[in-house]
Amino acid sequence: MSAYGPIKRAEIERDPLPTKKWTAGTAAAPSNYVTTHHLTISSARSLDGLLDYLSAVFAKEVDDGFTYPQEGEIDRPAFDSYFFAADVLVAIVGETGPIERTEGDVEIDINTARGVRPWNELWERLGFTRAGLIPRAGRLKKKDGQGEEYMDAYVFYKSFVEAA
Repeated sequence: MSAYGPIKRAEIERDPLPTKKWTAGTAAAPSNYVTTHHLTISSARSLDGLLDYLSAVFAKEVDDGFTYPQEGEIDRPAFDSYFFAADVLVAIVGETGPIERTEGDVEIDINTARGVRPWNELWERLGFTRAGLIPRAGRLKKKDGQGEEYMDAYVFYKSFVEAA
């Protein structure tokens, strides 16, 4: 599945890091926030339907060809092996205050969630540090869908271990 070959997870699974919440407000939406949730394969399996949902979303994203350089079919075992080969952090954008919603799915695409900010600005506002640039890191479809091209990748870093 991975264009880089199989990825093997370390044998030791540690407890997930605690959920964190950051203010991500702007002048237009001062009460916005982002929460991050650390998932392990064990904690994800305990949430009914989550792995099937994440797998289906990931498979479609890979099939679209604009973000991940994976090749070949992505079934559930391949997804579990790849996606949970390292730490998984899920970020949720929200807002405080009364919100009229009923229980169930909330549909919002990722570009709406991040607003008009470029990805690097979003990560930097959340306290991540740009650690580097990998030139020509992945082969992706061109935006017009006609052929493929190599794209650069930014590497961001943030320690989630509390300072002593």
